[in-house]
Amino acid sequence: MSHRDSLQYPNLAIFFSVLILTYLFSQTGFFDQIIESLGVFGYFSAFVVGIFFVSTFTVVPATALLFLLGESLNIPAVAVLAGLGAVIGDYTIFKFVKDDLSDELKSVFRKVGGENLLRFHWVIHTKYFVWLGPVLGAILIASPFPDEMGVGLLGIYKLGDKQFAALSFILNSIGIFLLLSGIEVLVR
Repeated sequence: MSHRDSLQYPNLAIFFSVLILTYLFSQTGFFDQIIESLGVFGYFSAFVVGIFFVSTFTVVPATALLFLLGESLNIPAVAVLAGLGAVIGDYTIFKFVKDDLSDELKSVFRKVGGENLLRFHWVIHTKYFVWLGPVLGAILIASPFPDEMGVGLLGIYKLGDKQFAALSFILNSIGIFLLLSGIEVLVR
């Protein structure tokens, strides 16, 4: 029997462990150093930085490096490559939320608050939230803010993997392009 099998909520344990480790690494400047060192690889850097662009803990240094890349490289190319990288980051979060974490959270909510705490579930299926949830999720992914909340909202719905990947790519690429173009206009 492995340690993972002996844990009642292994995915929640992984989730909080990753959050804590990411926070600790971000406080030491570890992520900043990694992202800054990528700047010498040109367009490939845009792809790798896109992976980091979606996370709460790495969005700031990733955004700074995207600005620097946008100054010396073609902005549409940087946006497309960073958008492809962002798909990897978003998809990782999406699969984890959709496949593993949501079932464990439901179980914890049932134990803590009983079925009354889960009644919010009906809100998700009302005619207003059925379209509003995905729209809010899409706006959050396209924005320069971290993607976790938007990915979580889209993870609630029966969105297929290919649909999510395409949506993530389009939204992140457009968002990064608009962000870099807006900065370019301000700098002139």
